[in-house]
Order: sequence, then structure tokens, then C-alpha cells
Amino acid sequence: MNIHPNNRSNRLKELLQDIDLELGQDNSSPSHSSFEDSSKKIFSEPHKEINLGPGFFLYVNKNETEAVLKYIPPSPPRILSIKATFLLERIKEIGYHHGLIETNIQKALSIIRENPQAEVTVIAAKGREPTPGKPPSVEYWIGGEEQNKASGRIQVRKHDRIMQIAPAVPGVAGIRITGEEIDPPPVKQTQIIAGENVYQKKEGEYYAECAGTVIMKNNVLSVFEQRRDASATVAIREDGMQALISIEPPMGSGKPLAYDQAAFLLHEAGVRAGIQAKAIERAIHIANTKRQPVQNAVIAQGIFPTAGRDASLEWHVHPNLQRERFVIHEDGSVDFYNQSHILTVTEGDHLLTVRPPTPGRRGVNVYGEPLPAQAGRPISIKAGDHIQVLNDGAEWYAECTGLYRLHNNILEVQPLFYVKGDVDFSVGNIHFNGDVVIEGNVLDGFEVQAEGAISVMGTVEAATLHARKCIEVKNGIFGKEKGRITAGKNVVSYFLQNADVQAAGDVIIGNQILNSRVYARRFVEVRCGKGSLIGGLTVAGHGIKARTIGSDYGTRTVLEAGSDFSVFNRMKEVKEKEQSLRSKLELLENVIEQERQNEKNAVDQEENLLYANALVRKKNLHNAIANFRAEYRSLAEKLHITDNPQIIASDMINADVLVRIREARYKFQTPVKSVKIGWEKETGKITIDSRE
Repeated sequence: MNIHPNNRSNRLKELLQDIDLELGQDNSSPSHSSFEDSSKKIFSEPHKEINLGPGFFLYVNKNETEAVLKYIPPSPPRILSIKATFLLERIKEIGYHHGLIETNIQKALSIIRENPQAEVTVIAAKGREPTPGKPPSVEYWIGGEEQNKASGRIQVRKHDRIMQIAPAVPGVAGIRITGEEIDPPPVKQTQIIAGENVYQKKEGEYYAECAGTVIMKNNVLSVFEQRRDASATVAIREDGMQALISIEPPMGSGKPLAYDQAAFLLHEAGVRAGIQAKAIERAIHIANTKRQPVQNAVIAQGIFPTAGRDASLEWHVHPNLQRERFVIHEDGSVDFYNQSHILTVTEGDHLLTVRPPTPGRRGVNVYGEPLPAQAGRPISIKAGDHIQVLNDGAEWYAECTGLYRLHNNILEVQPLFYVKGDVDFSVGNIHFNGDVVIEGNVLDGFEVQAEGAISVMGTVEAATLHARKCIEVKNGIFGKEKGRITAGKNVVSYFLQNADVQAAGDVIIGNQILNSRVYARRFVEVRCGKGSLIGGLTVAGHGIKARTIGSDYGTRTVLEAGSDFSVFNRMKEVKEKEQSLRSKLELLENVIEQERQNEKNAVDQEENLLYANALVRKKNLHNAIANFRAEYRSLAEKLHITDNPQIIASDMINADVLVRIREARYKFQTPVKSVKIGWEKETGKITIDSRE
């Protein structure tokens, strides 16, 4: 059975996306936008309709610059036998032979043949509408200059350009689908006449023959000559920090402003400091040469005093004083367990750089009067316990690993995180870069993580404890089938009940292990009291020791020794990942094979790209599977960590206790006293030594 190319492409796309998720890649490709018929506009304007044949109509707009072919299926639908050449000849017979779009007509017929009931509309011919021209436009007008806007009248100097007009731009002729040309609309002409004291260098450019005022009246541009001497005034700002000059430029044959006049005005105003000669010259040049007014130009500038810089703190590890009391999730819910108020640092961490205050710099106003500067302020915090201060107080470091906080303006590091009561909603979850000591209990749902050790004076309920070193619980652990205890070294507790415990070292229990899952890379031992291990699963790399294992009621108890549980868990993950990738590979190879069987059929560019991507992904899958297989083999060599595992029940081992050592299994059917269980390397069998 052949699969339609579109279905094959869709199936291949979905499979490639699924494989990309497995391999952590993103190779998605853009999709093509659907075809949009742009011919609808013609029906909203005046047009004429021409019948071309059974079901085919030609609609032509008023200017005959566009024609639309529309097919309205007859009822009942019939098989279409008309060809594109027939429709083209009919259109030409009517007189429309320019701009015919044969590909659109062929596409329409193809759609109709696939779906005889479809109503299809396409553009059959396209001419060009005439483009209107542009009238003359003003490119430059001296009245638009800022100084003329501000003064309210238009002043010019001799030979200033007053106006420049761009010539008209003629329109572009259009063409009908009959082949006839369409004249563009005429362009409106506007003429500016050069009047008194105005001349033209070339067409459209107007210049002043003298200095004066510009007048435009009835499209006649003129300049009226005036005479006025330049004048100036000086003002001082209220704060005494700037002197400002305003100049009215000379007009006609009036006298220009001299530099000495401006200097005299400054002296009369009492200005003695910050005089800017170049600023004075620049203002006089604008007034005298450019004949432009000057408004409040700065010609003397005082120096503001510079305040001293306050002592600043560059936090390398910020104590986060502004943290939220509780964690708020994106959905708006509040997590009362994760309270973000515990911050830890490591010995030697660079905590803070202190930059001392500076005295500042004096200023002076334009009268020459000095202005005092304000000195910077020192820092307010002090170095507390376990803070090392170097480089004359500039660099602060942590002397130890521990709790980092700023309290009452004292920065300190406490080497131990101590909880006086219970870990509850008043404390929240604990994440500490050191040792944690809890005077009370750890309640349901809370989490304690420590880079050092964890000591709990009370009990641990259905909570999560994780320590890089040891975990000690004085009064026992009630896991309630939810609690999880993980230690980088040993776990020590009075008892375990319905708990999940993992230790990279030993698990040592004082009284009893009941219905728990216990994993240790070294030993699991119940030392005193009842000394019983009842129910659940206990896994130890080297051995298990208790007084009594199992119960009189035949509680199913599973013991396993000789294997590293962490290696076993990783092997399980690797195997599941490999199997998942193999399933993806099988699906991909099936689709690739179908593509090969259909390679004689025409395929589009997108399908070719998908096929190429599939081949690349197939190679990636093979490489990933090979890597997982190699990792699995390497882990298998590390799984068994001793050839002499032992399980000891010094008093009794009861019925329904299952023992697993490597591939060997043994189930006790009846109670046996004082048992020592081992493993014989030569035979691969479990050995049982009893005093009975």
C-alpha cells in the first residue's frame, strides 16, 4: 500500500521531533504559509462580467487593468474537460491579450479537477494603473529656521538663500489589459515670482539682494531693506553659576557688536571667574556674520562643588537582606516550606570590598566666590565573628564555612546552623553550607540539606534529609512511607520505621528497622535493644547484621548483600534509556525504508530536507545507543564490591526471609537460630552456617 506524500511527511516530522526530545536537540523547520487569493478587491468596485464557457466567468474592472477568472460549479457537478489554452484563446478573442497569467489559469483548472465542487477565483490578467505625478514642493524656506520662528519675523542677510522649490514630477502612464496606454492625471503647477530685492541663481532658487525683512504676498517674494546697530544684554542666573548674553544682530548697514563691548558688559555685571572667550566670540560671530539673534548664550560658567564620594560596598557575596519571607511560585501559590532566609559561605570566600569616602572638591561661582564641598560618609557596618579584614579594612573574607548574615549592622559567619526548636513553618526548609544541628524534631514535608553533617535531637517524620557527611537522629525516624534520608557517609538513628534511607557508608540503628527501604554501600547493623530487622528491603555492599531478622508472623523481608546499590540504580537508568532509544530507532528506520520505496515518486524540497534530517538522526541514535551500552558494561564491572559479603542474625532468622547475593537466591521456610550467611565464589551459591 502506497502512503500519500503529505501523510509520509507529517509522520516523519512527528517522529523526528520525538527523537530530538530524546537526544536533547531542536531541528524544527519552518512551515509554508497557505496561498491567499488577492483577487477579492475587484468585486467591491464597478466591473463587467463575461461568460467564457460552462461555469467560467471573466470579471474586468472599470479601467480594464485587471481581470479575474471565476469558476462556479454547475449542479450536478460534471467532469471538467476544458483546457487552459481554450480559456486563454477565449480571453484573447474578447480583446484582452496583455498581462495574461497562464500559470494562475492552469492552477485553477488543477484545483477544479481535484475537487469538481470547488468554487475557484484567480487573477487571469494584470495591467498597470497610472501613477499620479507630484506638484512642485518647497525644499527649503528660511522662515522655518529656529531664530526666525523665535523672533516672529523673517530676517535675512545679503545673498542669503530664502527659498528653494523642487520642480514638479510627472506621473507614470498605466496600461490596460487590452494593451492600450492610460495617461496619468495632470500635475498642478504653482509659480513663485521674485519681487523687490530678490534674485534667482537658477530655476526654483531665490536669494536676497540685501539685508532686511522677507515678505511673501500673492506668491511674490520680496525683501525690505532695514538698518540697525547690534545690541547686547548680560544676565546672571540666580545661583550665580552662569552669565548669559543675548544679542540682536545688526541690520542693513548697522554697526556690528565688538568683543570689548561684551567684555565690558560682563565686568559691569560683576563677573570675575569662568569667562569663556571662545563662547563670546562664537555668539558675536552668529550675530554679526550670520545676522542671527542670540538668546541666552552661556559665556561664563562657574564650577559646582563636587561632593565627596560616600564609602561604598562592593558585595561579592550579598547577605540578601531584602529576600522574601516565603517563596511565591509563578502560578501565585505560596510555598511555606521553602523560606529563603538561609545563606551560607565557604572558608576563604571574598565577601566584600570597602571603598573609603573621599573629601570632595571645592567650587567657585562666576563672581569668583568659593563654594565648599561636602565630604563623603563612612560605612556603617562592622566586621563580626569569623570575618577576616585585610588591606587596611578594604577586603573582607570568610574565616570559616557557615551561616552568613548581616545582623544589627554586624557582618558575621557562624560555623554552625543551629535550630533551637522544631523545623516547622517558623523555620522553613534548610539549605546550609556546613553542619546543621536541630534541637527539636523535623516535621512532615520539610527538607534539610547540609554540605556538612546533620544532627537531630528529636525525631524525623515524613521529611527529607540530605547531608554530604553523616546524619544522626537521636530519637528515630518515622518515614510514613514518604520520608527520605540520604547521607554521603553514615546514617545513625535509634530506629527506622517506614523510611527510605541511603548511605554511602554504614547505616547503624540502635533498636529496630521496621518496614523500611535501607541502602548502604558498606554495612547495615542493628546493634542493641530489640536488635530486629523486620520487613521491607535492606541492601548492603559488604554485609548486614542484626539480632533478629524477620518476624514470627512471617513478614516478608528481603536482604541483599555484595552489590553497590548506587551502581545498580545507574545501570537501571542506562538500560531504560537504551531501550527507549532503540524503540525510536526502529520507528525511524521503518519511515526511512518507506521513503526509499517511494523514491521514484516526485517529492518537494521540504520532504527531501526531512529525509536528510532523518538519516542524520539515525546516525545520532546509533552513537547514543553505543555510548549507553559502553557505560552499562563499565558499570557492570563495578557492581560487585566484595567477594565475601555476610549476613548475620545472632539470635534468629525467621520464615519468609529472602536472601539475594549476586545471582544466588535463598528463601527461609522455617526459623533458624544463630545464622551466618555467606557466598562461595567458586560455586556462586549462598552458604548458611547455623548453630542448630
